[in-house]
Amino acid sequence: MKKAVRIVLVSAGALLLLLAVVVIALFQPPVQTWLARKVVSSQQGYEIEIGRVSAGLNNVELTGVYVKGRRLAIDLPQAVVEMPLIALIREKVEVKKITAKGWTLDLSQPAAEPPPTAGAPAPDADTPASGDKNLGGILDMLRFPVDLAVEDADIEGAIILPPETPDAAPVRAGVSVRGGQLRPGNDGRFELALSMESPESDAAVSAIQVSSNLLVRMGASRDIQSLTFDVDARASGAQLPQGARLQINIAASKSASGEDYSITLKSQEADSEKNILSIKATNPSGPEGLNAMWVVDLRDADLAPFTSGLGLKLPSFRASGQGTFAAADNFTSFHAAGKISGDANRLEVFDAALSALGHVNFSSEFDVVNEGDLLRIGVLSADVLSDVPVASIKTLQLIEINTANGEIKVPNLQGDLLRVDVHGLPLAWARPFIKDTGLAISGDPLRGSFTGRAQGNGYSIRSAAPLTLGGLSVARDGAALVKSLDVSASLTVDYSNDAWAVSVSDFSIHSNGAPVAIATHARAGGAVGSAAPDAGISTTGRVRLNIPAILAQPVAEGLCSLSGGAVDVDFSGRVSEKISSLEAKLAASDLRAGDSKVLPEISANIRADVHADGTLEVQAPAVFELNGRKSDIELGATLKPDGARQNIDASIASTDLYIEDLMVFSSVVSEDSGGANADGDTGGDAKETGAPRNGVSGQVKFALKNVVWSQDLQAANVGGEIKVTPSLFSLENLRGQLSDGAEIKADGSMKYDAAAGASAYSVDAKVALANFDPAPFLRMANPGKTPTVEGRFDINGVVAGTAASLVTIADGVNADLTLTSRGGKFHGFSSSVKSSGIDKLQKDAAATSTIAAISGAILSIVGKNDSSATLEKIQAGRRVLERLGEIDFDQINLDASYRAGREIEIRNFSLLSPDMRFAGAGSLGNKPALSLFNQALSMNLQMAVRGEQAEDLRALNILKKETDADTLGYMPLLENFSMEGTPSNLNTASLVRHIVSMLAKK
Repeated sequence: MKKAVRIVLVSAGALLLLLAVVVIALFQPPVQTWLARKVVSSQQGYEIEIGRVSAGLNNVELTGVYVKGRRLAIDLPQAVVEMPLIALIREKVEVKKITAKGWTLDLSQPAAEPPPTAGAPAPDADTPASGDKNLGGILDMLRFPVDLAVEDADIEGAIILPPETPDAAPVRAGVSVRGGQLRPGNDGRFELALSMESPESDAAVSAIQVSSNLLVRMGASRDIQSLTFDVDARASGAQLPQGARLQINIAASKSASGEDYSITLKSQEADSEKNILSIKATNPSGPEGLNAMWVVDLRDADLAPFTSGLGLKLPSFRASGQGTFAAADNFTSFHAAGKISGDANRLEVFDAALSALGHVNFSSEFDVVNEGDLLRIGVLSADVLSDVPVASIKTLQLIEINTANGEIKVPNLQGDLLRVDVHGLPLAWARPFIKDTGLAISGDPLRGSFTGRAQGNGYSIRSAAPLTLGGLSVARDGAALVKSLDVSASLTVDYSNDAWAVSVSDFSIHSNGAPVAIATHARAGGAVGSAAPDAGISTTGRVRLNIPAILAQPVAEGLCSLSGGAVDVDFSGRVSEKISSLEAKLAASDLRAGDSKVLPEISANIRADVHADGTLEVQAPAVFELNGRKSDIELGATLKPDGARQNIDASIASTDLYIEDLMVFSSVVSEDSGGANADGDTGGDAKETGAPRNGVSGQVKFALKNVVWSQDLQAANVGGEIKVTPSLFSLENLRGQLSDGAEIKADGSMKYDAAAGASAYSVDAKVALANFDPAPFLRMANPGKTPTVEGRFDINGVVAGTAASLVTIADGVNADLTLTSRGGKFHGFSSSVKSSGIDKLQKDAAATSTIAAISGAILSIVGKNDSSATLEKIQAGRRVLERLGEIDFDQINLDASYRAGREIEIRNFSLLSPDMRFAGAGSLGNKPALSLFNQALSMNLQMAVRGEQAEDLRALNILKKETDADTLGYMPLLENFSMEGTPSNLNTASLVRHIVSMLAKK
């Protein structure tokens, strides 16, 4: 037993010893300093330094405290608070003396980003709502949470205020607080003083002296019975030879019936004194609640000597008026009435953009009562003026509004409730609200009038005079968007407990008298509250757009060259949480380019749906009609988000497509209309830094039933599929059939591989055109002329190349084509033969003499039985030219190569007929403005013959020896010849002239 007792005693002693050590340690300044630094280190947004903390049983001393936060810095060299800490256990704070001197509060620090803050804590479930708790009196709210006593306070330091201008020195003001004797049942008295002298001797306000007395009378416990605060502020300076004075008195006191408050401000200059603000209020503890009356007659000049001296700028202003305010203790009911008027200028001291407001005058009268859910407006009027009237609002009869259900009651249901007149609202007043958008607007002031009246369980607001805005011009970042627009519209707003609606009628936009846009009607509306939880907002309307007037605006400059036409748009839409939809019917008519060029009329029905998950669905069928022909195109697309990317599934379909009718649109589109990006930069040689379609993947299918280029050239069942991924753009299974039986097939791709560097983009495509007849294209290129060739061709081509960017890919793509025909007619020599003029020999090649004329001359000679050598040569020459005029060929082969920026190289050309063979090479021009069949052609050909053609040419002595014939018996001419002109109009004059020249030789 003794051993156990000994163990307990030893343990208790050790515990007490440990506790004593801890207590002794806690009273050591190094430990206290460490703990204080540990606590303040967790304060976010502030830089806090503590030099030393020393806390004893009867005093606390802080040394070397520095706090820096947003816009402020506090430097406290030393503060000593003499108070018994043990009294805190009994909730007593008995300050014997508080001393803090030499401290500095610097308010001139630059602003910093606000620190991140955690979310506000959720309110305690047991805490009653503010609406259920009486407001009570101000002195009740100031009740101390502990028994407080302050016997002596001696605080002295300085406040550094921001300078009035950025280049001026900060303003330094000395501050002192002295006093005490604050304890229960006694009056605490404190003297507060502020002294400021400007560092500039010639400053407008060079000195400010503020002396004030604070009297706090405490009750027997922790209550404040009364509070009086008297302030006497004086200012002097170069602009204040007589000085300026401002007196402030704030008083609050308790009585048996409640609390009484008063605030008065007086200004004084020389011997004159003026009351600038007076507020008197009572807050009885009974059901009457708060009653207050106020009078104000305040100008910026009354405060400017003190605010400017402290580095604060004020606008120029004036406010005068009086009124009353009464409220129940919990503010569930109140009555406010009064009048106030005034003006303001130089509002740019708050924000530079507010300079646009200029000089603003205002006046208002009001009498409003709120009783529970009932709001009664007896009088409400307000007028805003600048140099001229700007706007006004005025109630026209008593209005009662049930704020719970929105019901409105008035004595006269047929009369208007209020009227709003916009006499001339300057557009410049909008600048502060759009300053961050880069937009600048100008024009005549906005004008219009509205009236409102009760309607069912809601209200209706209608235009009494249309809203008008003349000479509207808008620019972005200095670049004009629209100019000189005159806008007019009438509005109607209907609101009830179940629904709301906004309607626009007689909407028009004109420019220099010409209509730009006319809307006969437009409406938006929706349900209110629980009437239809997913009804959303619905809208309908009809607008007519005048295309030439729109194109005359700067924003559309250079877009296209249409000189006439209009677009009518009928639209409807709905926006809701689940889906947002838009339907629009477009009809474009009377479209013209220049003075006479007529374009197709366009009609389209567009529907777009946006689902809650971001999926976009579009259906857009369109019809283009010109000269009785109709082209139709139907676009269907679904764009579905997949993370940061979009998946597209689209289709393009058509029954009839007249290419000639649609191509006329290309002539009215400016060549550079799509060349600039959003910043106006054409891109130049900008290098891409990622895949060209990094945000899109999917496919586009197209099916075109009948495609018409001309009466002679049509295609049917043109279809295929385009697939898109971030690194691949491919055209797959392109198929089509021309009306004459030709079939086209194509497959190709463009790949992107960042690792390939200078060859990041690669193109690989194959094209095959079987049974193709070029005659229709040749007729279009050279109307009225016999096509150069008639026959069917098989064309096979390969397109390939690499480039470092999309911008340069056209420079790196090459193409190789092979054309083959197995029979037909070649008329390439026809024009040269017809203009050969055999009888004129080497005279003008443009002579109209024909081979028939030559034949007639020959027959007349034959009739006289002339068998001379000359006649035989003429007969041979005639037969040679006749055979060249139309060649029935068995085979044509052509190999060609395209290299970017160069002429098309014809590597091999051959034509084979029963008695003639041509072979050679050359080049074809590559001018973008010309079609392939009108490009300049230059070839060097060799001709070989056999049979009768060889016999006739031998008579002209232009064939090589028989020993030079090939295995098939073709004998070459002594000289090659050139073929020039264009593919649709060949010039073979060199060969024809050579043949004709041989006829004249003896």
